[in-house]
This record gives sequence, structure tokens and C-alpha cells, in this order.
Amino acid sequence: MKFRWVKLTNNRIRSAGEIEQASSKEACLMEEEKTLSRRAVLRGALAVTCGLVMPITFFSSPAAGADTAGEKPKAAKKVSQTSVKYQHKPNGENKCGNCINFIAASKTCKRVAGSIDPNGWYILWGKAA
Repeated sequence: MKFRWVKLTNNRIRSAGEIEQASSKEACLMEEEKTLSRRAVLRGALAVTCGLVMPITFFSSPAAGADTAGEKPKAAKKVSQTSVKYQHKPNGENKCGNCINFIAASKTCKRVAGSIDPNGWYILWGKAA
């Protein structure tokens, strides 16, 4: 066993100066390993963050999924009649009967809640094509 130890020390390190150099090299290598591991942790954290944020960003926007084939866009929430200043009389020639949002069969509007008079008017009125 003693012969083996001597052989190993003689082959690897030959003087006290080399021992000091070897220990300082080991310290540098250990310091580099710490730096690399910190970098690896930061890179990993960045990758995980991007991995979580990017899908949420792309798949949560209404425009991203609205035009895909076979899917209907979500219906817009209807607003109250008072919030759009609905009135039961027309505004000149503009009336709900000739509005693009008016549904004649049910006397309702695509954008305003409640029953709508065909001769009524509101500020969201748009000419039918």
C-alpha cells in the first residue's frame, strides 16, 4: 500500500511548488464550477419562465383562436340600453330597423340587451350593407 501511495504521488506531483499550483488550480476550477452552476440555474429559470409565459401570451388572446377553421368566435357581451342611449324614436333616417346589428325575427339586437323597437335608435347604430 505504501509503495502504491509513493508511486501515485511521485507520478502526479513532484515538488511542493507543484502541490501549491495544483491546489490553486483546484480552487479555480471549483470557483468556475460554482459560476457555471449559477449560470445554469439562471438559464433554467429563464427557460421555465419563457416556457410558461409564451403559451399563455399566444393562446389567451382572442384574435389568436377566433379565426381558426371550425371554431366560432366568442359572442360579444350585450350592453344595457341605457349605456348606449337607446331611444324609442329614430334619429332622422337612422333607426334600428335598418341597422346591421338588428335581428328582425326576434326584434333584438346583437349588441344591446333586451327587446328593441325597429323604429328605435342608439349610439352604436351602423348602416346595414
